[in-house]
Amino acid sequence: MVLLAKMKRILCSTIISGSRKTIGNIVVVLILAGCTSKIDIEGFDQENWKRDRFGCEGLRYNMKGVLSISSNQLLGSSQHQILQTFGSPDQRELYEKNQQFFIYLLEPGPKCGADSGRVSVSSFQIRFNAIGQVSEVVLKEF
Repeated sequence: MVLLAKMKRILCSTIISGSRKTIGNIVVVLILAGCTSKIDIEGFDQENWKRDRFGCEGLRYNMKGVLSISSNQLLGSSQHQILQTFGSPDQRELYEKNQQFFIYLLEPGPKCGADSGRVSVSSFQIRFNAIGQVSEVVLKEF
């Protein structure tokens, strides 16, 4: 909201001063800002997802069906959109040629404090290509 208020003030003062180049730049920024909103996934509870860091509460695991159905919807999305939708990943992995993975754990693992004896836990993995777009979505079950 503060950013929009500042942009509005700049736009108004620019209109008064008559600088068309600056007006054009502001319009482009506003259009681009509108393109990076969160992704709307039917049946996805964003609040519970973000609250369940590392899958410790088991809330994320209950959403695995929704994730499986909607995985194709995420293809081509930007990193910013993924961060707005799912929050910070539990793990990030860098891969060759500037690719990276965001890994979201779906069930309790070692970081939850419970010694489950499990080496691997189910996860939701999003792969980004070199330009920061989703190129692959994988739901790993163990």
